[in-house]
Amino acid sequence: MDNNVQNIRSGRALKGFGKVLSGLGLVIAAIGAILGGAVPVIVVGVVLLIIGGLMSSAGGKKLQGAAQGGLAQAAMEQVLEEAEYRPGSCIDGGKFAESGLGLPSADNVGGSGLVCGKYHGRPLEISNLELSNTQAYQNPETEVWEDRELPVFKGQWMAADLGRTLPCDVQAAPKGKLARLLGREGFTSENPEFDRRFNVRCENPTAGQSLLSPRVMDQLLKMGSVSLSVKADGRVFAAIQTDDLLFDARKGRPEGLTQRFVDQLRVFTDLLDALKG
Repeated sequence: MDNNVQNIRSGRALKGFGKVLSGLGLVIAAIGAILGGAVPVIVVGVVLLIIGGLMSSAGGKKLQGAAQGGLAQAAMEQVLEEAEYRPGSCIDGGKFAESGLGLPSADNVGGSGLVCGKYHGRPLEISNLELSNTQAYQNPETEVWEDRELPVFKGQWMAADLGRTLPCDVQAAPKGKLARLLGREGFTSENPEFDRRFNVRCENPTAGQSLLSPRVMDQLLKMGSVSLSVKADGRVFAAIQTDDLLFDARKGRPEGLTQRFVDQLRVFTDLLDALKG
């Protein structure tokens, strides 16, 4: 573990110095251009820019390698059973299509950092989630029409199995233009803060009240901007809007990263515990 901490420190230093060097190279190249195309100055700036970019990339790889090489595995072993980490993968897009989460509709569904495992013997997957729409625009310089992706959601999400069936589907989402489409369909709670922040949809209010117990509502409030969808067959989906990536070693005390990674997983497993009652 000490080796991972050392790699994180050196990786951050390498990445930071690379950014500084790239910035310096950009300034020097710009000065060369302002001086009437002073080729030697521009060349020096470009070389520094390239070297800085390579250093920054190497530092980023070192950081991610440290996180994936031991810290992530240590965190998963504290929370999950039969855990496996696949950095380049994410939860299958088909599951997102079936989830019923109160998130924006999107042309593109992607992500990274797939965690696969079991929690109390039930399958569980967690990964980063990115949603975007493709928009055509005309490049003003070339006058050529091109496609660009506009992000509409970034965060983390979970697909799991509650291990029991329900009388109907239940969805909860933060109040807003999209969430208002969910309606409420007769659901009421005794938690004014929950009612202020969330909209709920369920065809059977009794089932909704049974599932969204005080403990579940407290956990949803604690999670922040979270959407929940529980299917009648027991499948559970939850998504948190956040800029934090799973197992990201770029910030936080190196010595405390494993605990931070554990906390990222437990945000979702605590919700499952609450739902199971």
